Amino acid sequence: MRSKSEARSLMQNFVALIETQFNIKIKCFRSDQGKEFDMPNFYSEKGIIHQKSCVYTPKQNSKVESKHQHILNVARALSFQAKLPHSFWADCVAHVVHLINIVPSPIIHNRTPFKLLYNKPPNFTSLKVFGCLSFASSYPVSRNKLDQRARKCIFLGFGAGIKGYKLYDLNNYQIFFSRNVIFYEDIFPFPDHQTLPSVLPESSPQTTMASDLEPYEFVPFTETSHTPSVSPPPRRSD
Repeated sequence: MRSKSEARSLMQNFVALIETQFNIKIKCFRSDQGKEFDMPNFYSEKGIIHQKSCVYTPKQNSKVESKHQHILNVARALSFQAKLPHSFWADCVAHVVHLINIVPSPIIHNRTPFKLLYNKPPNFTSLKVFGCLSFASSYPVSRNKLDQRARKCIFLGFGAGIKGYKLYDLNNYQIFFSRNVIFYEDIFPFPDHQTLPSVLPESSPQTTMASDLEPYEFVPFTETSHTPSVSPPPRRSD
């Protein structure tokens, strides 16, 4: 979502998704008093009760606020580890939501939200370190005999409804998906990818084919249309 004006259409699409995929009716919706959630005709048509919290009283939405803080705390940790700029925040948050959904929680008796929702265990074989160095095989139709056989990238997670890894090309600054990827999970190349060592450790890469990946569930997909950049810190004047 790029602006609050999209909230109404996304809410309606979410209600339709829940009804179609899980055969469940949403009975109640709680929000603050933002005008973007004011849809009385839609709520009446669906039989949904709309509850509003008081102004400047976030404790009335304590569960949502706590989960929001949880997501941001983990997203900051992943971003700091991978040394990524803020322009990758959407991919970082999406990956955090995916991790939270497949990790057992003591609140639900050490079960995973994914298991409770889909009645099957999550797939852990596709998990990789966010922001790590990766090499994706290039397509044979777009290269000649002397071209490189792989693209140097960083791992950005997964995409909704696609069985592949989401990658960011460090040379042409493009986001794409690939199923044939080699990962170096202990290397985070974004700040100094131009000075990446030519000889990589032999024991660290892990080759993965994404044919058995399960598509992301309920994770917003946001393309990064501009080129992320890292600005040097300002100089101090004595």
